[in-house]
Amino acid sequence: GTGMVVKIIDGNTVTAQCTVIVTGDTNGDGKVNITDMIAIKSHLLKKSTLNNEYARAADTSGDNAISITDFIQLKAKILGKGEIVAR
Repeated sequence: GTGMVVKIIDGNTVTAQCTVIVTGDTNGDGKVNITDMIAIKSHLLKKSTLNNEYARAADTSGDNAISITDFIQLKAKILGKGEIVAR
């Protein structure tokens, strides 16, 4: 899920690592569901803040901002009426 770190290890040395971002997975559980939609809504209403990789996962439209468009795209995905393209 979003936020997990993948490491490439050679012996005892980490040679590379990257943080996983699953587009739409705003809470890191590896699923795209109503919980993620609520997180985006709370962010838009300024009741909470999505940061770092979770903010990137919430940006389903790929425009480098979290907006109502992202909320609508995620809602459509959950309802089976749309798809989110991974970036």
